[in-house]
Amino acid sequence: MKTDHELLDAFAPTGTLRASINLGNPILANSHPDTGAPGGVSVDLATELARRLDVKLELVVFKSAGESVNAVAAEQADVGFFAIDPLRGEQIAFTAPYVVIEGAYLVRDDSPITRMEEVDRAGQRVVVGKGSAYDLYLTREIKHAELFRAPTSPAVVDTFVKENMEVAAGVKQQLQADAQRLGGLRLLDGHFMLIRQAMGVPKRRGAKASAYLAAFVEAMKKSGFVAEALARHTIPGAAVAPLLSSFAEEALQAAKDAAPELPRALLVEKVPADWLDRLVKYDCVALNINQKDATRELIDAVHAAGYRIAAWTVNDPERARLLLDWGIDGIFTDELAAIRPAA
Repeated sequence: MKTDHELLDAFAPTGTLRASINLGNPILANSHPDTGAPGGVSVDLATELARRLDVKLELVVFKSAGESVNAVAAEQADVGFFAIDPLRGEQIAFTAPYVVIEGAYLVRDDSPITRMEEVDRAGQRVVVGKGSAYDLYLTREIKHAELFRAPTSPAVVDTFVKENMEVAAGVKQQLQADAQRLGGLRLLDGHFMLIRQAMGVPKRRGAKASAYLAAFVEAMKKSGFVAEALARHTIPGAAVAPLLSSFAEEALQAAKDAAPELPRALLVEKVPADWLDRLVKYDCVALNINQKDATRELIDAVHAAGYRIAAWTVNDPERARLLLDWGIDGIFTDELAAIRPAA
């Protein structure tokens, strides 16, 4: 996808790409222990996006997810790195997730709580990071226990210990590190949610910007960039997010019911007239079509509706080049060696 003046104005209206960086989630970013400079997977992705857009990069750093989200929603930053959540989605256009991580519970070694199902009970207090994805999720889901909010996610376990609470909730890796640091603590088996980490752009920047960002994230996953960044920054337990795709709509419904946090795509032999209704029904993020049915008009319509579109099976380099010029987000091929130069 070629950059143009309209796209540059959408991403960098000040002439610089301002990326909102949240230091409250160790999966996303951390401060260097000696220099204090931010680094991590999100910084790597921001740097690569700025390189592709051929603009300067400014990192706008925050201590909590809530502050980072608010900056992008208020357009004080141009892009950000967040967990997908319906409330945040009111003002921010999200890509599909690039990483999936676990939200876990931590208790004391001598706690009578041994299973996830025992957390949401009257009289129990659960500490979360204010404004985090799991705060938003548990605010909707917890019915009996009482939620308490630490100022940031890294402060959750210290608050839990200081206030003698029953449960701490957070990103699994952060809880594991705190349990090792403090001792006498253990994580409950399993997870209460899978946190879908994605990139986002203010919705007011338009469909073209959100489509470009969505395609960028998919390219970073497919190329191995995200996996390499996770390994380089030594982030165990985080997985590059898959995209579940099927011709069988009952399979998409089953996937939606069993793993709603994982992104889905509707795979079709022929593009149905009601393709948008079906994408909405199965909460899909993309439409995967026969390359013979691909047109510039269809690609533009799918993007305008806020979805991504890919074509199968493209083995002709000239056809691949044309589809990419039209703005297709991805292609399926049996001839990778021949198609790679076109991409």
